[in-house]
Amino acid sequence: SRVSSECESFDATVVLIKVWSRQRGICKRSSPDTFNEFLLTMLLCYLLDIRHLSRHLSCQQLFKSLMAYVVENDLSAESAPVLRLGLGKTDPITIQGFEDEAMKSASKLVFMGPCGKLNLAWRVSKSGWEVVREQARTTLGLLDSQLDKACLGGRSNF
Repeated sequence: SRVSSECESFDATVVLIKVWSRQRGICKRSSPDTFNEFLLTMLLCYLLDIRHLSRHLSCQQLFKSLMAYVVENDLSAESAPVLRLGLGKTDPITIQGFEDEAMKSASKLVFMGPCGKLNLAWRVSKSGWEVVREQARTTLGLLDSQLDKACLGGRSNF
């Protein structure tokens, strides 16, 4: 859609998110309470939409920035903001959507869809979110160690 047409690396990053999720068992049907690959893709859209991430980043830079955001932001905390996936400049969410307080009282993790009335993360438990955060933390550590090796003349296995 709009984000994928404006961000050249978006499609490749989505594929990387799906591969990463599947390799780590995050998208298994046996654990429906996790922050799955679809939600990670929607989070990437959100971060690009609010211009937290540049649309000119490479696939690896977008993926690493997404992992860093997941690690650094506990979306299940009481003080966490309600994420609202918008539709650009004409955002109907603020007009037709539910109040943040009402959504936070109904669910620990709130990630509103473009309609403003559906919490995309309604099934995600705090422990499900923590699993994704831990996997992202491990991935960032691996990426950073591979970057250090590459800078020092070693070979990267990533």
